Amino acid sequence: MHDPRELGQPREPRDVGHDATEYLEALRHPASRAAMALRRRMRPRTRFLHGVERLRTRWLLVIQAAVAAGLAYWFALEVLGHPNPFFAPMAAFIGLNVMVAGPRLKFSLELVLGAALGVGVGDVIFSVLGPGVWQLTVGVLVAMMIGVFVGRGPLVVNQAASSAVLIATIMPPGSTLSYERMVDALVGGLIGVLVMALIPRNPVSEARRTVATVLDLSADVLYDVARGLEDRDADRIRAGLQVARASQADVTLMDRTIADGVEQVQLSPLLWNRRRQFRSLARLVHPVDNAVRNIRVLARRAITSAEDNVTASDQLVALVMGVSQSAHTVRRLLDDAPSLAEIPEWGELPHDDSKTGTFAAVSGEDDSAPVTHEAAIRELRILAAKMRPAVVEGATLSEIVIFAQCRSLVVDLLQVCGLSRLSAVAALPPTVSRPAMPPEVWDLGEGDGQPGAGSAL
Repeated sequence: MHDPRELGQPREPRDVGHDATEYLEALRHPASRAAMALRRRMRPRTRFLHGVERLRTRWLLVIQAAVAAGLAYWFALEVLGHPNPFFAPMAAFIGLNVMVAGPRLKFSLELVLGAALGVGVGDVIFSVLGPGVWQLTVGVLVAMMIGVFVGRGPLVVNQAASSAVLIATIMPPGSTLSYERMVDALVGGLIGVLVMALIPRNPVSEARRTVATVLDLSADVLYDVARGLEDRDADRIRAGLQVARASQADVTLMDRTIADGVEQVQLSPLLWNRRRQFRSLARLVHPVDNAVRNIRVLARRAITSAEDNVTASDQLVALVMGVSQSAHTVRRLLDDAPSLAEIPEWGELPHDDSKTGTFAAVSGEDDSAPVTHEAAIRELRILAAKMRPAVVEGATLSEIVIFAQCRSLVVDLLQVCGLSRLSAVAALPPTVSRPAMPPEVWDLGEGDGQPGAGSAL
């Protein structure tokens, strides 16, 4: 049967209700470690702890917004002599965007531009046409049309409309000089940017924590996939896949948090000495995003394998479990602080009949021990050396795809550890006689293995 896209036909719409039902069923899986992680987030006590964590990470943003609002109001009132500088503190604290992750400079500039447009258009139109219902409609229409024409983002359009409404209702023309309100909006936005530069947050720890959160959830999903392959439990793998799909919100938060940090280290002179460190963190976004996508592909194929009653080889299951352990190791490398997932919770833990119920049991190492870059790379290189094509010799298509995705995940995790893509690919045993990148595969003859340049294993 042909894919409708190949025939130029539109795809059938997704059944949102069915997707929601599958998601809720996945959350109730009794043995899924990934589902347990999401269930934990939904518990009242955990939500309270997450609230405390948000306050701990954003308290400086709240202080920035409060200080910026006060300074903007004082400057417009005392220095500029404006009698009612309403727009100055509004532009200052709204522009700092306390609760939304992402670059704030662009947000603040869009806010100032939108407020200036709305105030200017509102003053001109309402001073000519006077107050009234249809006048307000015309003012909002013109302000939004100009905002759309400028095309600087949705915030410009929305702020232009809201400012025009304020002019028409609360602050009608004649109560204050027109240009003063435009100046107030500009002053508020600029003071907000100035406060952000002079009272900077530490962007590194928050960025590392968001990356670690994604990797932690990815490790849980891979663990479920490995156990599901071992037991031919398609439901457990499906639960992991649903969690992997739900992790897109965490991936987006990671992307925006790092973009916010990049902006901070460029804007604040107090953080210029951290530019190099943050550039290294910014390079993690692409491989982590790739890893999440590869996990979803792996999980979908693992579901097919389990539904086809394929008994995955012990070697393949061990490789998937090894990638899970390595993802957990890299997560610990990025964020050594205990996460909320490790705080004891009320309620029963998921039932798991496997002997390796914890990551420490899987690896045989102390999970509380600190992780170094060298140790993480060493673990991944040893795992990569085991991914010989002979592992899937005579295997089914599903097993081959799972194996290939494991190799891709190792490359992604090595890039997270700081290796270039070419160096990460070279750590894998070649699958062709003349690979594009000369292999540098570790020799697993004795002990933990040593690097052996050119070894094809």
